[in-house]
Amino acid sequence: MRKRAGFAAIALAGLALPVAAQAQSGSLVAQWGNQTRGESALPAVLGQEERAHYSQLFAAIDAQQWSVVEELLAQRPDGVLTQIARAEYYTHANSPKIAPEQIAAWFTAGTDLPQAAQLGRMGAKRGVEYLPALPPEQGFARQPYAPKRILPRTVNDGTMAAATATAILEAIKADNPAEAQRLLAETDWQLSSDARAEWRQRVAWSHYIENDDAAALELARTVAEGSGEWVAEGAWVEGLAAWRLGHCSLAGEAFSR
Repeated sequence: MRKRAGFAAIALAGLALPVAAQAQSGSLVAQWGNQTRGESALPAVLGQEERAHYSQLFAAIDAQQWSVVEELLAQRPDGVLTQIARAEYYTHANSPKIAPEQIAAWFTAGTDLPQAAQLGRMGAKRGVEYLPALPPEQGFARQPYAPKRILPRTVNDGTMAAATATAILEAIKADNPAEAQRLLAETDWQLSSDARAEWRQRVAWSHYIENDDAAALELARTVAEGSGEWVAEGAWVEGLAAWRLGHCSLAGEAFSR
């Protein structure tokens, strides 16, 4: 009961975030933001010299400075980005004519780059004797109608007053999720577990479509305190809001529920 009363007190004080989220180290979004930066700190693939080298190389390709391109390619024949640089060079409309041996040598490094099909056609025309099989293109299946996300049925167990439900929905339609959340906070404590999940999800979604991703994430994470089919919808809003905020690990966690 204390948690439910706190939810109402915070919203009535003008705060957009529910108490359940406030209780989690002040700001869950800030917490996840810090974790994301720490967890996603991957070692650099390219060193400073390599970045400078490839920046110069791709700039030379764009500028059609072919002698410079050849010189830079020779400096790092097995570099991380050398194959893609060669592909850009070989397939450039104004590059010098590429010998069959150059194309054959390019394919020894792999076939997964987007230019592989074009280089394969070039090689066939220029007499390359062996060309490896390329990854097959993946087709798409046409659907007879646009997919539609169908929400669960509303919870009609009498714990949400009809007047309050109407007022919340009107606030949502008026693009005013803060007012919708204020109204919800006044009655959240007396809702059934299923109804609480539904109405928290509805208001969280309202925050999301108004591009207030932080508020959407905070409220959506409290939907799991309820029960029923609307809990999954809350996880969906949580995942979408986290994704837009750049918290990829949190988004993946939410989408997996």
